[in-house]
Amino acid sequence: MKHIKRLSALLLAVCMAASLSVSAFAAAAPTAEELAYLDLENAAPELQDQILAARCELVYGDQAWTVNGTAYRILPNGSKEVIPEFSTLFPDWDVSKITTYAQTKWDRNRLRTVGIYRSASRSSSIGYDGVVNLPIASSVNLGYNFYSFTGDGSTVYAYAKTLPGDKYNIAIYDEDLKSDVCYMPNTIPGRDYGCIFASVNGHRYDCRASSVGLSGHAKMMVEVE
Repeated sequence: MKHIKRLSALLLAVCMAASLSVSAFAAAAPTAEELAYLDLENAAPELQDQILAARCELVYGDQAWTVNGTAYRILPNGSKEVIPEFSTLFPDWDVSKITTYAQTKWDRNRLRTVGIYRSASRSSSIGYDGVVNLPIASSVNLGYNFYSFTGDGSTVYAYAKTLPGDKYNIAIYDEDLKSDVCYMPNTIPGRDYGCIFASVNGHRYDCRASSVGLSGHAKMMVEVE
């Protein structure tokens, strides 16, 4: 009987120790934000992947941003919304590295339409006017490219006219810089409410979109001023 009691006590102690170890590990597990702000350059290779994943989660979250004042949008009250700079929101982070990492997690070229950006016969031409099947937005699915074009210095409007839900996320990728130059989440349909940005002459751009909460077909537009 004594042996049985000792064995039971030993098993109980082992179980308690294991439980405490698991609890301690869970408590010590870093949050996405804590991971994101670790030193990427000096981290071990396996940790670098976790850091970049955490940075993607923050960068492609609910905060709009732009690079070098590229983009803005018009608010429902008619005022111009100044979009924060990426470098202000995320000091010392390399947007190109984060964009490149994010692209390894989804097929950004699944939908791609290459077309004429500007018609010489019109002061303003529609570069893209079509229906796109938008996926649900997440940090591992930032949407598919639905249109690509070469900039000529004009102001470009990229937006949704209709959506499967109420809001969508839109981003513009600069192939020459190899990074996104603007990202606007939780956007409502409408020309002024989408992404308005100044193109650089000769740069190639990709327009990408995803839906918030509900996948399905959206009427997407790209036009110039």
